[in-house]
Amino acid sequence: MKFFLFLVIMLVFSAFLVNADTLSFEFVQSNYFKGDTLQVWINASEDVQEEIKHTDLGLLKEGSEIIVYPYLVKLINDYYFAYYKLPFEAGQYSFLVKDLLYLDNGVLKSEDFISDFSIIDDVSLNFNPGIFKVANTDSDYIFQLFVKNNKDSVINVEFSKSKPYTFLGSNGFSLNSGQTKVLEIFFDHIYVNNIENDVITVSTDGRTYEIPIWLGFEEQIVDPTPEINDTNVTLPGNETVPEDNETEVTDAIQFVNQYSYLNETLGYGERTEGSLFFRNYINRTINDVSFIFTGNLNQIAKLDTYLFESVAPGEVNKTFLSINREGGAQPGEYTGSVRLLYEGKVVDFPVNIVIENQEIVENEGEVEDGFVEQEITEDPLNGNFYTNDTLPPDDQEPSGKTWIWVFLGILLVIAVTLFIIFKKKIKKSKTTFFGQ
Repeated sequence: MKFFLFLVIMLVFSAFLVNADTLSFEFVQSNYFKGDTLQVWINASEDVQEEIKHTDLGLLKEGSEIIVYPYLVKLINDYYFAYYKLPFEAGQYSFLVKDLLYLDNGVLKSEDFISDFSIIDDVSLNFNPGIFKVANTDSDYIFQLFVKNNKDSVINVEFSKSKPYTFLGSNGFSLNSGQTKVLEIFFDHIYVNNIENDVITVSTDGRTYEIPIWLGFEEQIVDPTPEINDTNVTLPGNETVPEDNETEVTDAIQFVNQYSYLNETLGYGERTEGSLFFRNYINRTINDVSFIFTGNLNQIAKLDTYLFESVAPGEVNKTFLSINREGGAQPGEYTGSVRLLYEGKVVDFPVNIVIENQEIVENEGEVEDGFVEQEITEDPLNGNFYTNDTLPPDDQEPSGKTWIWVFLGILLVIAVTLFIIFKKKIKKSKTTFFGQ
């Protein structure tokens, strides 16, 4: 009997071990403040039968799922990194991976995996992105780190790094309440001696955050060959090689962003934006570099600059890309690329944007970070928690109760007016009477 009980206990314990080893989580921070950026390392075992997607991630508060907009970076094999902005509400939360298919002793199962953490009733700052990935250590990269002050007072932020291949555009700056600033980070492949990751340390008011720089190899996403109506445009790789000794370099200009594509789902009225960096890799100036949109991206995307008269040898330049800048894009999928044109050649930056349907929610209290009322700044952090079910006070239509009060007010004014007129008539009548 004792042996039977021992066997049952061991089986139950082993089941928990299998579940725990199937998918493991490691939080970058030991504790989180309201509005912080959550960062989680995710390690999937061989038992996991599907690739984890950003739509599989979620957030629970006391067992109930709340809306978040997570980012997921696949690092290598079954190793992932997730990050997203946390809500401005303290309490007990759980990081969630939903309906994951995995094998348990040869049996296919589907299960939610969670890991608990807490949000402390305090605020500091948040940042985006939560990780930088160097896909090719033979290339240079320029990264941008957006840092926002969540406090009601001014804060001083300091930055540091440890590896010689990382160069910071600033060692620190001050941020006013609610202000966002950008730290530029330059990765120089010449100084990479071995494959060791770096960490950007962000410090303020005794609190420290870490943003990893991951050195690895990115799985290439094959973009279908786009349809080109202009016969003068030649796809990269199909050019005629000159017969002389000066062989033309394919893709002399290349994009040098953190990611080689943009794939994002936005809530209704939400927007995203950022700089597209490109570099001239040959030893001569390239003239008339221009940009166009392919697919249906022109319905939702805008650039601040569409034409560069010249790009010098080795020069890194940029154009600013805005997606749904005015917040009025219709729900649906927008697919295509930001196409760079130069000397009869093209370089594409693939873009896929999904705008979700508008959610109509009854207003149950004060709305925080309202999209319509928010000042537009170069800040992709605020898109995670936009609420669009209210309009600014000047644009709101009067409710039924408001009309009732207006009607009663009009009646009161009429009554007071009649009373004054009637009183004057009585007074005049009395004066005439006593004068007889």
